Order: sequence, then structure tokens, then C-alpha cells
Amino acid sequence: MNYYDWTENKRRLMDEALVNVIVQAAEYEAKMNLKQTALELLKLGLIRDSLHQALNVNLIKLYVQLNEKVAAIKHYE
Repeated sequence: MNYYDWTENKRRLMDEALVNVIVQAAEYEAKMNLKQTALELLKLGLIRDSLHQALNVNLIKLYVQLNEKVAAIKHYE
């Protein structure tokens, strides 16, 4: 009900920081060969920011690594 203009910039910064942490965690999980966990993290990140480039690129790469080429193409489109 209450809206404060000064909070909008801080909210965007926090969202970006959260998405960056998700990308880093997914990259770590993928390196540790926990690709399914990395996939779930990236999908979670897409809920916050569906147009984030690193999320989308890493998700497509992960689909290719998991031999889910149809899912990779579908996500790309």
C-alpha cells in the first residue's frame, strides 16, 4: 500500500545481486558435475529476471551438455 520512490533503485540492485549469485552458484554446481541442480538454479533465476543474458546462455549450454537439444532450441526461440 505504501510506495517509496527511493526503494526502487535499491530493489533493482538487490535483484541484480541475487541473479548474479544464482549464476555463480549454478556455474559451481555444473563444475561439480551436479548439472540437474545447476539447471534448477538457473530456472529459479529466470523467474526473477527472464531476460538476463548470463542466465539464458548458461541454461542453453547446460541443456546441450545434458543432450537435451530440443529443450535448448525451445528455450532459445
